[in-house]
Amino acid sequence: LTSTAAAKTFGLFPRKGTIAVGSDADIVVFDPERRETISVNNHFTHHMRVDYSAYEGMEVQGWSEVVLSRGRVVVDKG
Repeated sequence: LTSTAAAKTFGLFPRKGTIAVGSDADIVVFDPERRETISVNNHFTHHMRVDYSAYEGMEVQGWSEVVLSRGRVVVDKG
């Protein structure tokens, strides 16, 4: 619902904002219960080529398990 409304607002619907034949298939499978502690030593939380994070040690709840971009899996298992 929120993706569809945003896509319509920005004139991107139906290419974005829906799961349908001909749409881009940008999909996120989100686990609202998963907890992770952000750390430069954790490859699940640190995807940059620097050895520091302003959020080092912060615990977060909610995690993207799988991300598809235009139907291609770009993140799997966190």
